Amino acid sequence: MKKFLKIAGVVLAVIVLGLAIALLSALEEHPEGAPPSDSVANPAFQAQADAASARLAEIYRESMPPSLSVAVAVNGELVWAEAIGYAFLDEAVPAKLDSKYRIGSVSKSLTAVAAGVLVDSGKLDIEADFHSLVPSFPTKKYPFTMRQLGGHLAGIRHYRSGPRGFLFETYNQTQYDTVLDSLEFVEDDPLAFEPGTDFQYSSFGYNVFSAGLVAASGEPFLALMQNSIFQPLAMTNTSPDYQDRPVENVVGFYIQSDDVLIRSPGLNNSYKWAGGGFLSTPSDLVKFGSALLDDSLISRATRDLLWTPQLLANGEMNPQFYGVGFRHRPQGRRPSHRKPRRQQRRWDNELRHISRSERGGCRHQQHRDSFEHVANRPGGHGDGRVFPSGANGIDRAENPLPATRPPQLSGSLRGCGSVHTARCAEAGSWPR
Repeated sequence: MKKFLKIAGVVLAVIVLGLAIALLSALEEHPEGAPPSDSVANPAFQAQADAASARLAEIYRESMPPSLSVAVAVNGELVWAEAIGYAFLDEAVPAKLDSKYRIGSVSKSLTAVAAGVLVDSGKLDIEADFHSLVPSFPTKKYPFTMRQLGGHLAGIRHYRSGPRGFLFETYNQTQYDTVLDSLEFVEDDPLAFEPGTDFQYSSFGYNVFSAGLVAASGEPFLALMQNSIFQPLAMTNTSPDYQDRPVENVVGFYIQSDDVLIRSPGLNNSYKWAGGGFLSTPSDLVKFGSALLDDSLISRATRDLLWTPQLLANGEMNPQFYGVGFRHRPQGRRPSHRKPRRQQRRWDNELRHISRSERGGCRHQQHRDSFEHVANRPGGHGDGRVFPSGANGIDRAENPLPATRPPQLSGSLRGCGSVHTARCAEAGSWPR
């Protein structure tokens, strides 16, 4: 036993030393001089774009991520977009408007709307029992519906904590060719609770949800997303975060600890396409947000179904005011202001989104999460202004909104200060 422990200790020391050397070799710094920028603006909004651009440069100097990218749409039309900084620091590659960022859990919102397309076409009953769609999934103690899966009420677990979860789930390296294959992470686990009685946010739950969409549509999941969302909206810079093939214009991903930037370890997102596996740009995501506001992609009734927070079995509201892929805060409630992680912030180039309407002068903000969504929709409508943005380094994002306003896309980001980007947009005072 002592000999075994000695050998194990030597092996562990070698591994730690190797990791230390790898991390030191991955340290990167910002190139000297003014950061590059790439922008476009509608001449009718030039004054607002100039003000917002100045604020964006200020935010960049304050937070010093590798890059920031922002887009603004008014009534469905892009009126300003800008990228500032570097897609890759060491190589001094400038970030461009078509640079793709990881959008993390905003992928859940895209997936939920794909479900909405299936609901409108009559191919999916959102209240259907999941096992009726995917009988190959191991039977659990209790049945659960597609709507419960989409609202994190089904009892499917989230990522495991500790080294095991970090190494084998968060930073998965295995390629999964189908959604059904990726369900191996949770297919043998018991439910955390009886469905409908509690809430547990779960990216793996969205993987299970996507298996139901595959069964209902008869299409592979990525084909479903392309045919129902990306192609109809001309989201040409939105794609899966492939690791087994080249993807054009993808930014580098970084971990920031104090003032030190280190290239983030690689991961294979094929295990969670629906839960957090897509790449996109702010300009593409304003198309998505605008389509939800003008009912051009899914019907108003289906949109309201997705946006309506779900109640627990006891009649109480779920703690995150979650519908299906979206959160809605009740009138008068503000999102919680969580403190950013001081020791380590992820600058993973994932996206923050801002959607805003000034009718009623209402503002809701969350400093730490990925979205600043400021909106008021008298009679069910906002004024059509959507402000998405992205930064070299964001992880997941969730930010609920009032039920009387367009909700935020689902997801959560760490250490990004999305309120700054909102101030950038607000600096422009975008008219309708």
